[in-house]
Amino acid sequence: QDILYPLLVKKSRLSKDASKYNLLSPIDYVPTETAVWRCNMMRLGVVSPAELASVECPVLLVASAGDMLLPSTEECARLNSYLPKSYKFILPDSGHAPLLEEGIYVADLMHDVGLAPDCSSSSMSDSIEEKREAP
Repeated sequence: QDILYPLLVKKSRLSKDASKYNLLSPIDYVPTETAVWRCNMMRLGVVSPAELASVECPVLLVASAGDMLLPSTEECARLNSYLPKSYKFILPDSGHAPLLEEGIYVADLMHDVGLAPDCSSSSMSDSIEEKREAP
């Protein structure tokens, strides 16, 4: 498990609450069948651009610039180009698991794009790019 932490989150950014718990322990208990099913979903779960364009609800896309496991920012940009009511939020200093980091709150991100009521006094609105209309 200690090997996985640097891939998920920078130790200096790990929240105090997250560091209290062994957050990777569920990895030890995932049945083989479940892991195979999840991997197949990632491999086969392709959604067409037309299907994405038909999504009518607002979508908040959050990506981490420091993700060392997945191409988060590239996938975020791709999805943002197809989803008509999407908001893109890039976390510039975060790794693969930003919700384990100090100061990253989904409610704040949702509030800053108008998808949730104000839940705190902090604002991250400078990092949000609202979806612009395609030419």
